[in-house]
Amino acid sequence: MTTTKTNHALQNAIATIETMVEDFKKDQQLQESNDYDQQDQLRESILNSALSVEFRSGWYSSPNEETTPEEFRILLAWGGPALRIIGELDNYGPINPKLQYQDWGTPWTDYEITEDQQDALNWFCNCFY
Repeated sequence: MTTTKTNHALQNAIATIETMVEDFKKDQQLQESNDYDQQDQLRESILNSALSVEFRSGWYSSPNEETTPEEFRILLAWGGPALRIIGELDNYGPINPKLQYQDWGTPWTDYEITEDQQDALNWFCNCFY
């Protein structure tokens, strides 16, 4: 008899990206119907869903140089399982965001997503920028 161990971190990533896709579609519908109050409530709930949002800059030759953030990290869940989004920033917002999951004793792993899921992930990250 073979037993299969459930990957809770992967299951968490799958459920989270599905929710992001649903929220993205809902936001588009609200925008089309000009329901800005509901759209604001949706985006506020997204802002409240993150445990932390962090930014970091690159290397500089002088401590007095003005810095701008180059990377970001949005922590969605911590512990076992953990879930985060990482990516780069440009002048217009997040680029190349990646959804990553991790469980106790395992490395961060990129979750492979479809093009529709990538659109939803980009939208989700832009809510924080």
